[in-house]
Amino acid sequence: MVTDKIMLEVREIAKYKERLKDVKKEINKEKKVDTEEYLELKKAKKDLADQIKSIENEWENDLLQDEDSFYNKLRREKVEAEEKIAIANERFFKLVSELPAKPFNLKVETESGPVMVQAQPEMTVYLNGKAEKNKAA
Repeated sequence: MVTDKIMLEVREIAKYKERLKDVKKEINKEKKVDTEEYLELKKAKKDLADQIKSIENEWENDLLQDEDSFYNKLRREKVEAEEKIAIANERFFKLVSELPAKPFNLKVETESGPVMVQAQPEMTVYLNGKAEKNKAA
């Protein structure tokens, strides 16, 4: 029966995934560098990264101080654009969901070039609530 075969394959996949997880852990243990020179360099790198981050934060704080600055104007425009995109995406996906359950293709010319819209109803398989991709193709 097909369900019995599916159960066997799921068990086989689980066994292989468990072995893969163990092998990856062992690989990570083997390739870990722990020499004194390496640890010193890593600490120096962290210190430099902290200094760079501090300078960047100070610079950004200076830019944020002036409400009428070009930087703040650009930040407001960015937020507005992101909100408009989110609203348009919501409308777009609502319209797409209203299409009949069959393949759909549409070519749209935009200012930045052509956009191909393709929607195809697909069967999705879930294992423990996680969608599995078809890796056979």
